[in-house]
Amino acid sequence: MNALDGFEGWKMGGGTILAARWDHRKSTDIDLKVAHNAGLVLLGAAYGGTLDRTMERLGARRIEYRDQQISIHFDDGKIDIAQGRHVPVTGHTVQTIDGHAEVVSSTSQILHGKIHGRSLRSPVRDLFDFAVAKEVDPESLEIAINTLHPGRCTEAIDNWRNNRLVFQRHAATEIMPTQDRWLPVIADPAGEAERAITSRRYRNVTFGFEGRKLHATCICMDGAERHRAHSMTSDAELNDWLDRTGLAEYADAAPDRNARQMIREARRLAASFQAPERPPRSHDGTVDDREGSR
Repeated sequence: MNALDGFEGWKMGGGTILAARWDHRKSTDIDLKVAHNAGLVLLGAAYGGTLDRTMERLGARRIEYRDQQISIHFDDGKIDIAQGRHVPVTGHTVQTIDGHAEVVSSTSQILHGKIHGRSLRSPVRDLFDFAVAKEVDPESLEIAINTLHPGRCTEAIDNWRNNRLVFQRHAATEIMPTQDRWLPVIADPAGEAERAITSRRYRNVTFGFEGRKLHATCICMDGAERHRAHSMTSDAELNDWLDRTGLAEYADAAPDRNARQMIREARRLAASFQAPERPPRSHDGTVDDREGSR
């Protein structure tokens, strides 16, 4: 896939990756993501129909082109190719799949995309994944939903409530759980997904400094606490940590002025820690190199 000129940076994600990690349900769909400015619609014409012919040769029944997504339908599954921005920006890894090195999205990136990109058209499998995430990977769920504006979560939950019975019917026929422990989620996917989302939103986030170490304590709505710490050596490493943990996006998305102020202070300190030491100067202002000449 990365061999297509102009479309580097493909990443695998979606429920199939979650199913491989958690073994919670069967999944035959494949989700691929490219940069937000990739111009997916051009794949149909820009490459002389190569994508269409290749997919048809592999058994595709129908290919749908939309502004920011291509859906390729097969008898036993579907491939969705979407363009957009990964949140968090970092976290994806290179893994070997069927003998090929592929870039695979992190769990928090996948969960964030499920609610950010389709909060008003959530398939029931998304709700199932949110409910399971609360039990098997709550930290990734916390990162995913707390990088969203609170209004986006409220919007999704309202939609789930309004379609609760529809989701119940779809779950009974579309979700194939691999373990009996997930049967209660099948019975009420909207209710279980809502409980997962609301319980893991942050009620409060506090930051503290201990020398070069930045501490962050996140308290969820259900009282669960998450403690994180980072030893600051450079501004770049601090920004990477703030991104991977979702704290930078949380501060931007939530009305938390104190969090934004503390992150600014942390960045100021990180920049000062890596500033080079100035050589001693003589009384007339010239550099005194006597120490180095001894």
